[in-house]
Amino acid sequence: MSDDLFIDSLGDNPSSLPLHAHKRIEKYAGERVVVPCRRLDVEQFSRMRLCELDAIEDPRPERYLYWGGEEFDRLYTNYNQVVWKVRWRDHDLAIVHIEWKISMPSLTTRIDHSF
Repeated sequence: MSDDLFIDSLGDNPSSLPLHAHKRIEKYAGERVVVPCRRLDVEQFSRMRLCELDAIEDPRPERYLYWGGEEFDRLYTNYNQVVWKVRWRDHDLAIVHIEWKISMPSLTTRIDHSF
């Protein structure tokens, strides 16, 4: 069977977005290992000081700022698409974070790949 069986079967259906993203990330990663994950919260790991985290600027991340409210009076950054440079337990990782909305405004799909 073809490696593209599911991509070919789903065509332009929104369900195929993770498959297309994974294929492009594998192409970009070259010989490095690619591991798809769901809900990998590296930002939380960083806040807990379990890893060092930096957003890579190429490709330029899609991000927006939001206010933390009266109790947390500051601006926070949230990323929809970003490549993270992660230092974890003496290992250097790149984590591709991609998230998008499909059909209903409240439904968000989030895919993370590390390599």
